[in-house]
Amino acid sequence: MRYNRTILTRRPPSEGQMASMLGLTHEEFANLNCSELRTVTDDRGELLQYYIHVSPFNPEVILAKLKMNNRRMIYFSPDAFESTI
Repeated sequence: MRYNRTILTRRPPSEGQMASMLGLTHEEFANLNCSELRTVTDDRGELLQYYIHVSPFNPEVILAKLKMNNRRMIYFSPDAFESTI
């Protein structure tokens, strides 16, 4: 499994779509300090997941709303953005 620093090669979801998927308002998402949407692939280059990495330097009220792991990563299924790509 490879964590890739490259973002999507296709059109990424809009800010509004990302905010909705994360359970944030558009304004909260606009203020969210996080990485661009990145990919996780297997050794053959097959897409396994998308992810973002969230900075710990966000307001606590925003961090409390996010369903992230202890490394502050949020993962999305490969088909999560099918309607936006």
